[in-house]
Amino acid sequence: MEKGAAILVSLIPLVIAKNYFYAATIGAINIITFTKFFPVKEYKLAIGWKIFLACGCIALMIAGLAWLIHTILNGITNAIYVIPCSLALIAAGAWLLRMTIIFKVVITSTYVSITDNGIKTLNLTDVSGFRCSDKFIIIEPNNNGKPTIKIPEYTQGFTEIAKWASTYFPDLDTLQQNVEEFEILSSEEFGGTIEERETKLESARKVSKILNAAGGGLLLWAWIWPEPYLLICLLCILFPLLALVVYKYFKGLIKIDDKKGSAYPSLFSLGLVPLGLCVRALLDFDISDYNNLFVATIIFAGIFTFVMALKQSEFNFNTTEGKTAWVATVTIGLAYGYGTTVLINCYKDSSHTTKYPAQVIRKYESGEHTSYNLVVTPWGNAKDTPVVTVGENLYNKCYPGKTIIVNLQQGRLHSAWYYITD
Repeated sequence: MEKGAAILVSLIPLVIAKNYFYAATIGAINIITFTKFFPVKEYKLAIGWKIFLACGCIALMIAGLAWLIHTILNGITNAIYVIPCSLALIAAGAWLLRMTIIFKVVITSTYVSITDNGIKTLNLTDVSGFRCSDKFIIIEPNNNGKPTIKIPEYTQGFTEIAKWASTYFPDLDTLQQNVEEFEILSSEEFGGTIEERETKLESARKVSKILNAAGGGLLLWAWIWPEPYLLICLLCILFPLLALVVYKYFKGLIKIDDKKGSAYPSLFSLGLVPLGLCVRALLDFDISDYNNLFVATIIFAGIFTFVMALKQSEFNFNTTEGKTAWVATVTIGLAYGYGTTVLINCYKDSSHTTKYPAQVIRKYESGEHTSYNLVVTPWGNAKDTPVVTVGENLYNKCYPGKTIIVNLQQGRLHSAWYYITD
């Protein structure tokens, strides 16, 4: 069995080479055909997008010009800052309008080019293949010194360009998926036989789908209607631990990065739920003293990142994917650590409450999802004029001069926090 596995592993470079050689050969044959029969074609912006973007650019320039004229005529005291900003708006609008007008994609029998902020040209003989996303067609070179051509969806004839790319060049996502799947089925790390590896890969895909669906559901629950509060908070704290156990169990077969076309299943929900937990903590509790919370959050994030990265090939600083994995994991750890420590510190905190009176100076609403803010007089050890966020009911009761009560508690982790009552 070991000898057979060794032979199978030794064939990986041959299979990979065969895949790329086949793609290159078919591509070369297609290019010969393409060179002979394909006419020169030019694609501009789709007319609807061109009108929309042109109107937006003109509006930006008009706004900048109006701001500049208003400043000059009224002699505003901060004109030294306003004038450069208004000129920047005019320049940005003009620059974007120019890009809108000159944008074009040209496909000839020998090259493909795109003109937007400059001209990028790639010879068809230098094309390694293409990738498609919802927003772009990406034509990639076979040499790092050559430009990548990224064609946006708002290009006229986008569907035709996609058909052209798929006809004459290999789909690099499909090719990469085939290579990765062969690597998985050839690795003894995932099982002693090909059948065992296939079974484990299928299990990893099923488990990741279930956890990703559950994580998405938890995120929506935590954001939209977090009731019962204790239950949703406990689930958001426990879910990342469960996902971490699953991630470590599959020993590199499941990745963090949700890469299109990859044969490896992704556990992106490992980042979704900590994000929901962090947002919940930010919305629900007002912290007065962050010192202890920051220390606890950093320690928590450090432990989480260490456990995640331990003996995982995905965390390789020498690759772009590895660096991305490190950044993603540290971010997840910080969000998870902050959300968890704030909830431990504040939820059902039974420490002594100190009450401080404060007067409302003014009130205002802000944000797309309305936040109700009160500017109040300093209280306790505060020196500056604080802004506090309250619920809609309390906000409607408040008016300039009204006295409110700031209830300060010490917190389980000795990070003071407060809530407002009338």
